[in-house]
Amino acid sequence: MGAASGERNRRSAEARAKLLAANFGRSLSAEHRAKISAALLGHKHSAETRAKMSKPRSAETRAKMSAARIGKPLSAETRAKMSAAKLGKPNSARIGKKHSAETRAKIGAASRGRKGRKHSAEARAKMSAAKLGKPFSAEHRAKLAARVFSAEHRAKLAATRVGRKPFLGKKHTAETLAKMSASQRAKHAARSVSAETRAKIGAAQLGKLMSAETRAKISAAKLGKKRKPFSAEHRAKISASQRARRAAQLLEGM
Repeated sequence: MGAASGERNRRSAEARAKLLAANFGRSLSAEHRAKISAALLGHKHSAETRAKMSKPRSAETRAKMSAARIGKPLSAETRAKMSAAKLGKPNSARIGKKHSAETRAKIGAASRGRKGRKHSAEARAKMSAAKLGKPFSAEHRAKLAARVFSAEHRAKLAATRVGRKPFLGKKHTAETLAKMSASQRAKHAARSVSAETRAKIGAAQLGKLMSAETRAKISAAKLGKKRKPFSAEHRAKISASQRARRAAQLLEGM
């Protein structure tokens, strides 16, 4: 083994290039791979070899490796094997670690360079299926709720949404509408506004008239929609409000 290793090390650059060219594109048979695997079974690298292997590659070497892989897509079989090998295994190398500000800036700069890139319908479907049924943790939801966007960020978000009408021509199903209604009712029930707050809201709105355009829009939105009957409590409140208004008008006339 040592002699063979020494012989390999003594090969000239020209000889190594010839061997590489001769073996380029050749795939080993399953039998050959099994023999190599059996021969290496139980073999351990020395501390010196492990140190050499863990040594970071130079920028030049990484550039050469990258250039060698350009234009060589992995086969479906290879991708499936890589996916199966990583399935269920967390990225232990990144657990508990955070990217530095410099690294985040580099990632952001690289992503900005991909402007206009769109995922295919198939890719989007796969991403959607992978996330389906995975709710955010309470901690994640709390972080999302605590985010405060800058005025500049909000302006950018608004600019990207101008003219976008993703729901145009679509309608919610009866089931979805029922869920939305139940959710809103639960939110209103949990949120009780004090009499003082209601008085402040009323005072702030006092004397403000809706424009003709706004009234026309509200009217058009409600046109053809059958209104649900008011509850007895609601009718009583409307009646009391109207009586109080008429009384105030009489007092002003006197």
